[in-house]
Amino acid sequence: MAVDFVSLKVTYFIRIAAINDPLQRSNAARTVLVDSTEQLLSVPEPLPAILIALLSGLLSVGLLYAFYIRPLHADLGKLHKGVLSLSQGELYPEIDIKRSDALGRLAHAFNAMAKRLQGTHTDLEAQVAKLTKALAASNESLQESESRFSKLSDLLLLQVKETKKALRESEQQLHFITDNMPAFIAYVGLDDLRYRFVNSKFVKAHKMPREQIIGRHIKEIIGEENYQYARQYIDIVRSGRGTSYENIFHNAHGKRWIEVNYVPTFDKWGEVEGIAVLSFDITERRQAEEALRESQEQFALFMDRLPHGVFIKEEDSRVIYVNRYLKEFFDADQWIDKDAHAVFPNHPVRAEAAMADDRSILTQGQTKVEEALPDKDGNEHVFVTTKFRIARANKPPLLGGIGLDITDRVKAERELAAALETAQRLREEAEAANRAKSIFLANMSHELRTPLNAIIGFGQIIARSPDLPPEQREHLRIINRSGEHLLALINQVLELSKIEAGRLTLSKTVFDLHQLLIELEGMFRLRADDKQIRLVFERSPDVPVAIRTDKVKLRQVLINLLNNALKFTNEGRVILRVGVSQEATAVDQEAHDYRLMTIHFEVSDTGPGIAPEELHYLFEAFAQTESGRKAQEGTGLGLPISRKFVQLLGSDGITVESPAHRSFGDSGGPGAVFAFAIQAEVVRSVPGAKEAVTGSLLSEMDVRPVSLAPNQPRYRILIVDDEPTNRQLLREILRPFGFALQEAENGRQAVELWQEFQPHLIWMDIRMPELDGYQATKQIKAQLEMQELGQGKAKREAHKTVIIALTASSFEEEKADILAAGCDDFLRKPFREAQLFEMMSRHVGVQFVYETVDATAMTGDIYRHSLTPDMLTALPTELLTQLAETIELSDLVRANTIINTVQDTEPELAALLSRLVNNFEYDTILTAISQSQSLRR
Repeated sequence: MAVDFVSLKVTYFIRIAAINDPLQRSNAARTVLVDSTEQLLSVPEPLPAILIALLSGLLSVGLLYAFYIRPLHADLGKLHKGVLSLSQGELYPEIDIKRSDALGRLAHAFNAMAKRLQGTHTDLEAQVAKLTKALAASNESLQESESRFSKLSDLLLLQVKETKKALRESEQQLHFITDNMPAFIAYVGLDDLRYRFVNSKFVKAHKMPREQIIGRHIKEIIGEENYQYARQYIDIVRSGRGTSYENIFHNAHGKRWIEVNYVPTFDKWGEVEGIAVLSFDITERRQAEEALRESQEQFALFMDRLPHGVFIKEEDSRVIYVNRYLKEFFDADQWIDKDAHAVFPNHPVRAEAAMADDRSILTQGQTKVEEALPDKDGNEHVFVTTKFRIARANKPPLLGGIGLDITDRVKAERELAAALETAQRLREEAEAANRAKSIFLANMSHELRTPLNAIIGFGQIIARSPDLPPEQREHLRIINRSGEHLLALINQVLELSKIEAGRLTLSKTVFDLHQLLIELEGMFRLRADDKQIRLVFERSPDVPVAIRTDKVKLRQVLINLLNNALKFTNEGRVILRVGVSQEATAVDQEAHDYRLMTIHFEVSDTGPGIAPEELHYLFEAFAQTESGRKAQEGTGLGLPISRKFVQLLGSDGITVESPAHRSFGDSGGPGAVFAFAIQAEVVRSVPGAKEAVTGSLLSEMDVRPVSLAPNQPRYRILIVDDEPTNRQLLREILRPFGFALQEAENGRQAVELWQEFQPHLIWMDIRMPELDGYQATKQIKAQLEMQELGQGKAKREAHKTVIIALTASSFEEEKADILAAGCDDFLRKPFREAQLFEMMSRHVGVQFVYETVDATAMTGDIYRHSLTPDMLTALPTELLTQLAETIELSDLVRANTIINTVQDTEPELAALLSRLVNNFEYDTILTAISQSQSLRR
């Protein structure tokens, strides 16, 4: 330990100098002297003890000199310098103090001490040199030893590294093998039952890091309950034997069945030192075993409840299973482990046949045999047994059989065969009767419609004469009305016959529902006006325009209901209301381009109503109510036919209520309400709607053309009909227009004339001798196709022949046959002239000049029947306000007066407003006025 004497002196000096009182300073100096002496004495070897004492005394004297004995200051400084030199390592300091006092003696002692230190230092250097030489020799020897040791150490280190590497690779291989095994693997020390090794599958199962498992007791990992259960098997392992068990464990995968295998490991003395644990998750196997057990139980239960016999045999035909049915029916318990010869000891032929069947089934597959077998009471039963091969993996196949007692069935089949023979005979008779009925209906339709066609057709021709006296013109109208009435009756009878014969079908087309309602309103308007009855058609705004359903049947139903309402109503009103359901069934519009909607129709009147007791037979054929009998009109077929039509259109039927709901303050009787709803497909548009509307109006209003339009070619028309009257009728209708006409009385002549005449249009009758209209059309169309093969498009168009069938049949399915034969369209007899001309315009392109109606203007009016706000902007605001106030007061007279003020300036708008007012469509007018006034702001 080195002592810094300078620092020590300065420290003591500062401590003493800080004291002002002399007495206290003296005491402090003495205290410092003692302390410094003790510190110097504490300096360890190699300084001699005397040096320590001298230094202490010198330091004390120096301090005393510095503060109390001024004269001794210089000598004490020399002593201090010597001490300082000695403390800094100078071994030869010499103090030049010539004094006889204690300070001189101290200096003399210091000098003597320095000399001794010099000698000691010289001896020490010699010893150090000697030791250095010895150390150098020893170091050389040590370096040689270190070199040998280093080589040996490197060799040992290399061996250790290689051993560690081999151990590491071995551990990696062990982990790789165990981690990829489908088992939970662990190693447990037998002495402490703590884990020494676990594989990754074990780690994952317990959701714990490997480091947290190693070293822990198995009870901490598998739980107390499983540990207590495993102890009995651990004791077995202690005896040196392996063992296994199955138990439920709760791990990361939940509740699982685990198979645990314990394998003992031994030390070099043959003592058990550990347990290798190999475990497998057998949950699926246990579940499968449980499912198999339940399946076997269910199979046995199912088989025992079957009302049939079930058996299973081994390959050698020994019976190994029979169900309860066979046990109870044949005492089949005795069959177990027996073959057919043992089962039927008294029937060797039957037994041998059964054995042969078994052998055949095992090689060829399933078979079915029918045999008579006696039951346990000796009663014979007929069984049909299906035998089949049951394949098994790695085992011989089994043979199964299901036997069904068909004794009752055989008896019933015999009875049924006799019944079927009778039924076949009756069916053939019924079919013959039905065919006869159909033939009769077809003949009746033809025979009735043909003369009516002549009556109505020639009546229309005669009515053209401008010089006809009024009295004769009235007679013609009577003839035509009677003919139309007779035709309606015939149609009803034939429709009912078709319903009874099951020949009624649905023919869907796309049409304009709004236009159909307009046509019906026009049809019944005059009749309502004649009876001074208000006819109202109410259509909600959301009723679709274009729909797809059977237009003909819907139109007929509405005509029947409106006709009945007008027939029985003598005052008040008749209303047709049309609306839709809020619910609509959406359909894939990309695939079908439509959606289904329920459309409601309601016809109400203020007639005499229907008595409650008459409602139940209202829809029976030929039945009439009291009102109907009093009216002495109709056949009682309209409502039954209408109900059937409505059902075909997708409705449950027609509902009837009476007395009807009263509205608008109408007078009259209690009335009746007929309502129905149909399912219709709402489409986006009606193809050719405007042209169809024009043609339909011309047809319905019976508007006659007076001539061909200018610049028309001379069309060639061939008339084909076996009835001279029918040919004459068509000739009389067409001749005034300058058409080139030819006639044929059968199909054969028609084909021949077509080749020579090359007509633009053929009116083709269907029922004709020699060659009917079907075959004639097919031949002509076939020849047209042959001609078109080598011709260009323009030439083909120039020689195109349109064939329109004329038929007196009322059967709808005949339309499909006609079109399939090649006809472009068909027209039923009797027909109106307007229908004839409309088809010629549509299919051939003939343009007519009409007598009284401009078809273009009429069509435009139809498409302007809806009132819009823009239409009202032309009227003064004050007039619209007055009209709105008047309508709100339901003052029809004043409303019409206001409307008449704009008759001269806005005739079309005035007519539309008048019609809406008279039909009580107040909301439509008020809404349009309100929106129009909003547009003005």
